[in-house]
Amino acid sequence: MLCWCVRKSMRLKKQSGFSLIELLVVIAIIGILASIGVVGYNDYITRSKEQAVLADFNQLDRIVQNDGLALQENMSVSSAFTTGLSASSLCEDWRDLMISELNATKKNQFDDGVVAVDGNNCGSGAAQCTSETDGTKSWKRGQVLLYCADECAALNAAAMRVKACACRTSETCNTTIETGADKCTTPPDGRSC
Repeated sequence: MLCWCVRKSMRLKKQSGFSLIELLVVIAIIGILASIGVVGYNDYITRSKEQAVLADFNQLDRIVQNDGLALQENMSVSSAFTTGLSASSLCEDWRDLMISELNATKKNQFDDGVVAVDGNNCGSGAAQCTSETDGTKSWKRGQVLLYCADECAALNAAAMRVKACACRTSETCNTTIETGADKCTTPPDGRSC
């Protein structure tokens, strides 16, 4: 009888452990959980970038309002966005200075490219928007579009327009720029201030 008990306990030891199917089920569950985590993480990163673009846009909008008012009222302004400008400067000078300063100090959250583009000048340049066949202008996600309602007008906060592209559904944003035939614009029509 003693011999039978020893054999039975030895047989039980050989059967302990996980079967191949049990291991495959565990690996599949870990894979599903990991894929859910990766998708959630990527969504979190995208939302964070969108929020950063909108925060930069809100800050830029405040800068435009404050610096525009200070320049219009001939107050002393010590912003990097107004260096060398005065109340008699043109809106296009302010726009160009802002675009160059923003692109020198910031990068696009989505592709590390330029962050500010010129809404009055469309073309193939990195800091320019593109003109669509329907007359709208487009710029990339993560960029801000700066343009003047009238480039030849003396600068003030009302002359400068700023739009941000933080689209979740698209890689580009489209807009119609608020300029008319009576306004001084730069290329493609060739007029200058």
